Amino acid sequence: MRILATTFAVILPVSAVSAQPITFDSDAEILVIRAIQVTPTLVSVELIGPRDGGILCVAIDSDGQPIATTTGRAERGSVYFEQLDAAEIDHVACRYR
Repeated sequence: MRILATTFAVILPVSAVSAQPITFDSDAEILVIRAIQVTPTLVSVELIGPRDGGILCVAIDSDGQPIATTTGRAERGSVYFEQLDAAEIDHVACRYR
């Protein structure tokens, strides 16, 4: 019985944390063009950034939930999401790091 109570106590805090809303402040100046399925598990997202620099991008599904993150360089014009299907992505938000 004690093991069950300990396990239950550990699960509760994890559930409470996952229920918190997630916010991500993106830079409106980074324009996301499209997502392309490169391989069955790799998605390339083409973008245009007005200046060079490191960026952080979040793929968001149709429920508004983040499903993947990645980093890249704006001057390269694209970022890659691994282990993801392009059909899962509703939109991508990016910001300069």
